[in-house]
Amino acid sequence: MHPLYIIYFFLSPLIFIIILIISLFNKKIRAHLMMQNKTIQSALNTNLKNPIIFHAASAGEFEQIKPLLRKRSVNQPILQTFFSPTIYNKEKKSKLFDACCYHPFDFPWSAYYFFKKIAPKKYIINRHDIWPHHIFFAKLFKIKIIYINANLKSNSSRLRPVFKGFHKWLFHQIDIIIVPSDEIKKRFIANFETTNILTFKDTRFEQIKYHILKNTRIPGIDNLLKKKNIVLGSIDRHDWSVILESIKNTKLDKFNLIIVPHEINQKFINSIIADIKELRLKVDRITNINHKNNTTKPENVKLNCIIYDKVGDLLDLYKYAPLAYVGCGFSTGVHNISEPALQGCYVSYGPNISLLDEAIKLKKHKLSKIIYNSADFTDFTNIENNGFLIKNREKITKLFKGKNDDFNKLINRIYEA
Repeated sequence: MHPLYIIYFFLSPLIFIIILIISLFNKKIRAHLMMQNKTIQSALNTNLKNPIIFHAASAGEFEQIKPLLRKRSVNQPILQTFFSPTIYNKEKKSKLFDACCYHPFDFPWSAYYFFKKIAPKKYIINRHDIWPHHIFFAKLFKIKIIYINANLKSNSSRLRPVFKGFHKWLFHQIDIIIVPSDEIKKRFIANFETTNILTFKDTRFEQIKYHILKNTRIPGIDNLLKKKNIVLGSIDRHDWSVILESIKNTKLDKFNLIIVPHEINQKFINSIIADIKELRLKVDRITNINHKNNTTKPENVKLNCIIYDKVGDLLDLYKYAPLAYVGCGFSTGVHNISEPALQGCYVSYGPNISLLDEAIKLKKHKLSKIIYNSADFTDFTNIENNGFLIKNREKITKLFKGKNDDFNKLINRIYEA
């Protein structure tokens, strides 16, 4: 047992008190604390026998797990756990699992109670959400632990000297670690001497392909002018300041914009609308467009720009454009570039890409464009060569495809006895 874990163990009562205090000001933590035991008891009432626990902290992590849940055997009970109240409330009635509950906060008493009562066959954790007490007690109860879509950045805090030994001990408690690339595998082996590690394609790609095949239509997009569309996905103020300088010159003469803010922040959206109207261009929110189109006399105004002030549709929006700019590359780090790439877009993004392997990979293979300033964005908007776009799409599909039998092998690993 590592000394840092012992310290963490004895600090648990203090951490519990701190979380109680924070919950007074944070409604999500408060909701989780209030409902945690009730949801676990509800799961127990379903009388699942030795279920497999799948854990997803957030909506994004649940998207990664969905392909695995769709392939489960009807004879294998599944308990799905969530940490975020947002995704719990949205998905608690899903047919992809037999029962769900909040994942307990990481205290030794809650981890012990959880595994003692549920008696799972396997405990499957995903991406980043690794809780030391739950790993320790799962191991104590001889529950098989599988860590899927595991990631380890070259600058991860787990590699700092004070934490490295602790994480080496922690990862050695896990039965199987599954990583999405050989680079990450080498990083685990070099830093933690892990031997129980396998490489399989990130399950997120399976979910993206599944969603693309559904070909969901987005109403209101046909209100744009008959020009090329460019999607600005998950942008923040830093992105917009660069893009705005570009469109002040181009006046959107050759293309339309579909703007999807990183967060539905009304102040930010209002500022974008004001900026566009100042250029004498036509813009509206998708919520307004759909409301007008549902009236008896819908307006037939063609727009230069749509502000998409709804959540959950970004992947589907990308199919309406040959070009996509993915945001937050001038601030916290570029967001998901796999979705527009697999939808067939030629992708651009700001320079902060160190946290996203897919963005680094596209840059390495010269299959995307890095935007450093407004002139770069203008160059990006001028891309018209259909032959170039088709070849780029084919190369990206091949790059992200992986081995054909990867997913089936992963399914076998997850559900084998």
